[in-house]
Amino acid sequence: MFDNLKRSGIALRVLTALALGSALVVGLVVSAGAQEDSTAMVRVIHASPDAPAVDVLVDGERAVEGLEFQSGTDYLELAAGDHQFQVVPAGGEAADAVIDAPATLEAGVWYSVVAVGTLDSIEPLIVTDDITEPAAGQAHIKLVHTSPDAPDADVAVVDGPVLFEDAPYKSATDYLPVDAGTYDLEVRATGTEDVALEVPGLALDAGVVYSAYAMGLVEDGSFTVVPFVDATFEQEGGEGDATPTEAAGGDATPTEAAGDMTPTEAAADATATEAGTGGGDVPTMPSTGAGGTAGDANSTLMYVIGAASLLLLAAGGGIFAYSRRSA
Repeated sequence: MFDNLKRSGIALRVLTALALGSALVVGLVVSAGAQEDSTAMVRVIHASPDAPAVDVLVDGERAVEGLEFQSGTDYLELAAGDHQFQVVPAGGEAADAVIDAPATLEAGVWYSVVAVGTLDSIEPLIVTDDITEPAAGQAHIKLVHTSPDAPDADVAVVDGPVLFEDAPYKSATDYLPVDAGTYDLEVRATGTEDVALEVPGLALDAGVVYSAYAMGLVEDGSFTVVPFVDATFEQEGGEGDATPTEAAGGDATPTEAAGDMTPTEAAADATATEAGTGGGDVPTMPSTGAGGTAGDANSTLMYVIGAASLLLLAAGGGIFAYSRRSA
């Protein structure tokens, strides 16, 4: 087990040829190609608005403790193949699972396993995250709609272009490349100018990949947008290797709901599938505050792991080491 840490950098790395015991590892560097050979990256996000804090079991072993609504874990590294994910009330056992779902993980793929729906209909939603380095001076962002009583939504820049259109419940858009900066956004019911939620001052930094989750309930005023950081790339001087230094649950400050939205019935069998970084030109948007510079380079995964105790558990025939990674 390890403590769930919101807004922090944690990495979980399969360590081969490791004798039983514990160690302190600092500055572990692994090539992206090696990771793609046998492992997948998985994080868990709590988007069920009326569910209490939960624990997450992976293959019967407790991997996450006390995960609260509007929060997520960092990415955990798991062996590719079949796994069983169970979500239980905090402190509960497998027999208490409110979600009990198998998943087959592909090597080299990054996933978010999201608890969605109200407690009486809670279910898992599996979203594929595209960890691709943004171009110089840009960020990538996608929208994931997990609010069970919100209608299909558009997201637009205030007095600017529409970024995402007609996003239904339990869906994820493609990633959109945007210029780094700070944006004032609006969530609207699809095809209307009716503002359901104002999202002021959303800062998007150069070299960072984001997923923005619309979650909560319109009915009780908890509807909000929570941004999560998928990855942060170091981009030095416009050249050289770029390394994802953060693949995290993100520092998210929920914004307050504004205005009224009339709930509509969501499609029951919608599936979140998304890939790629979107296409076409980067939207020109009014913004304040510029991000840093970026470079076009090959990616090498670097996890800086320090000041954390490693623990070992047997899962899928491998020995896992859990550690804290600084961003």
